[in-house]
Amino acid sequence: MGCFLLGIITISIVLMSNNSSYNSGLISVSTGDTYNPGVSLTSLLLHQLDHNNTTPGRPVNYQNFPSNHPGHLNTEKKMKLVSIMRLTDRSGQYRFGSSVTNFYIKGTNDFPTVDDTMIGNVMSVEFPR
Repeated sequence: MGCFLLGIITISIVLMSNNSSYNSGLISVSTGDTYNPGVSLTSLLLHQLDHNNTTPGRPVNYQNFPSNHPGHLNTEKKMKLVSIMRLTDRSGQYRFGSSVTNFYIKGTNDFPTVDDTMIGNVMSVEFPR
């Protein structure tokens, strides 16, 4: 739990330093911002992680957040996520579909849910040191 909180604090600092629309109250981006190219994929994935952590019995995968949810990914953001995940050391855990917006848990037809490692992979691309 300590590492998770440290990660949230680190993410908050990075996003605040980049003037991103992020508020650790525990995560606030208006839904209209999801189509704004200035909203980082990282902040949208944080919304997904927060949703899944607060409703553990009903996790939602990266593909199925409704358009009125702050964690909704438009086609551009889904393409970015898939292209980043293709290049990570975790890519062997996934099966990539013929669509540029889809990837699945290997051996299944299930889309993965967002986890802290996935967010770390995206952050390393969006906010390189």
